[in-house]
Amino acid sequence: MKTNFEILNKTLDLRRYPEHSQNPTWQAWDSADEYVIEHIESLELDTKDKNLLILNDDCGALATWFAHGEWKNIEWINDSFVSRKSCSLNLENNEIDSSSIDLLDSLAKPKHKANVVILKIPKVN
Repeated sequence: MKTNFEILNKTLDLRRYPEHSQNPTWQAWDSADEYVIEHIESLELDTKDKNLLILNDDCGALATWFAHGEWKNIEWINDSFVSRKSCSLNLENNEIDSSSIDLLDSLAKPKHKANVVILKIPKVN
């Protein structure tokens, strides 16, 4: 499995959970993650007073990337146990304190009013 996510001169170690049962060609991010990161970073937002809400981040690639920034608050919402576990492990693998992001399930109400929302719409066949 490809685990080195390289973008904008940074490299993150991202993995899918459970790692032992993954296809060797799979990775923990997709081109939509890359596009969103590049777009938001190009805006050069002053994030110190901004709250970020991330919805449907499959393996935590977005959460792990944006946790390196200076967002006031980051909230991550997903209804999948596997996605939540992947996100937690990716934060840990990249030495990010998991308490810096509120990991919420899909029934939880966000605690903060979001200034920026990232909503990944699942692919439907």
